[in-house]
Amino acid sequence: MVLRFCLYSLSLLLVLTCLTGGTPFTAQAQTALSPAFAAASVKANISGDRYFGVDFLPGGRLSAKNMPLGFLPMEAYQAPFQRVVPTEEYRKAVSPEVRNRRYDIEAVAEKDAIPPGSSAKVRNEKLRLMLQNLLADRFKLAVHREIKNEPVYAIVLAKGGPKLKRAAIQEPDCADGRTSPMDTSLCHVLSSSSFQGLHGEAVDMTDLARTLFGALDRPIVDRTGLSGLWIIQTSGWADPRIPLLPTEPQRTGERALTDPAPPTLFTVLEELGLKLEPQTAPIETVIELPSEN
Repeated sequence: MVLRFCLYSLSLLLVLTCLTGGTPFTAQAQTALSPAFAAASVKANISGDRYFGVDFLPGGRLSAKNMPLGFLPMEAYQAPFQRVVPTEEYRKAVSPEVRNRRYDIEAVAEKDAIPPGSSAKVRNEKLRLMLQNLLADRFKLAVHREIKNEPVYAIVLAKGGPKLKRAAIQEPDCADGRTSPMDTSLCHVLSSSSFQGLHGEAVDMTDLARTLFGALDRPIVDRTGLSGLWIIQTSGWADPRIPLLPTEPQRTGERALTDPAPPTLFTVLEELGLKLEPQTAPIETVIELPSEN
């Protein structure tokens, strides 16, 4: 597939001008294809806080706190074998200042848009589609998709097999019942921080690959062959991309940044009986083409 670069015009109709032929994925097309939130509030966050995150909550609610603009598409299009890449035109047209602007988003789906009794996994997938629509509507994001084989890290079983415990519940018991954004005890909720590690009480290997996607210089995919839900609890690991600020207090897991032999994500996964193996896989690249407006 030939790569196409598209730029938004500044018209209210969000018309796309493409340098080559093909059908762009426009805001209008997305509205027709994707469900939308019934109501959404988008506000700039100027707190200066370093931390950010998105929570998918019961009742079809989404809560994003202090999210950089550049990270929102990564969350919206977070799916197995998929990644988000800004075009060169985007990098030139949209300054780092704009990409790093942070937002708080509170949104809720239409009543019954998430069927009663849906699992957290089903709920999250539907809310991500709605977030894609919101980005097209509020931030004028357009995307182009293409699939090609690329270098990846595959999560595979280490010698000796997995060292994981089965979750107390399995998929038929999963329901959209989380009452707290910090609750990692329910299905498909895996918190991830290089400072504090991975923590989830009922997650599958797709959740693990999705959560770690972008943590290294290659996409990460699941090729363990493991099914069902598992308990994952790890320590933190060293991430050279996130230096510890001199004025910040030491936090759980941050010793990894100053340890003379710091653990890496590779070694942390090996403690679970898993390893990251260089391979190739078909990756869908979602290329973002937003307007600076």
